[in-house]
Amino acid sequence: MTKARVAVLLLPLLALISFPHLTSAEPPPLNLVETQGQGRFGIVQAYESPLLAQSAGARWERINFWWNQIQPNGPLEWRTDKLISDTQIEAELQRGMTLVGLLGNPPAWATRNGSVPLNLSLAPTDPENYWARFVRDMVKRYAGRIDHWIIWNEPDIDTGSDWSTWAGSEEEYYQLLKAAYLTARAANPAARIIFGGTTYWADSIKGRKLFLERVLERAVLDPSSKANNFYFDIVNTHIYSKS
Repeated sequence: MTKARVAVLLLPLLALISFPHLTSAEPPPLNLVETQGQGRFGIVQAYESPLLAQSAGARWERINFWWNQIQPNGPLEWRTDKLISDTQIEAELQRGMTLVGLLGNPPAWATRNGSVPLNLSLAPTDPENYWARFVRDMVKRYAGRIDHWIIWNEPDIDTGSDWSTWAGSEEEYYQLLKAAYLTARAANPAARIIFGGTTYWADSIKGRKLFLERVLERAVLDPSSKANNFYFDIVNTHIYSKS
């Protein structure tokens, strides 16, 4: 099978490191600051404790943009400030942080089963393709501030699990990825699309092909995929737990 030309992105932590007796206004001792590999270490939602994150050596962070909180009732809503304000975004950039946006958790009105967005098979430019429309608006709004976008979180976890976020097929995830890639690049040529963070273990412990491989098997059937890097730029993997 033809392999996509991708880099590997590891999201190392789900929460900020905890330092006893310190507040967000009290950076940890300087010997804890990363002195090598600058730019490789990141923390999810570091903006919640920015000084601690910076002192710990974090140079990038993931920001969770949950679709169901941004547009809970319809496509005309826009509530990004409920998740992170423009002031916070600017403050993180001024600190030298690279911001990575995660898109997922769709609202019920935009899905067929509470998970898979409706009308994925429609052209990304079709206003009834709600997912593509959401991606376009997000990428356009944050262009130049956030240029890296993760498409979904842990789509490899089986439907019915407490941690499941994806109830669709590999074909549908490929359509999700393709629509995001085409729409994001049209809205911001500098945008980079990151394959949804997979656990590895969800497939490995069951002795089946990895979700990434299964999606790539579908991708190679699309004549347009190879010329478009299989519609993603970076692989993102979460390998911190088997449970």
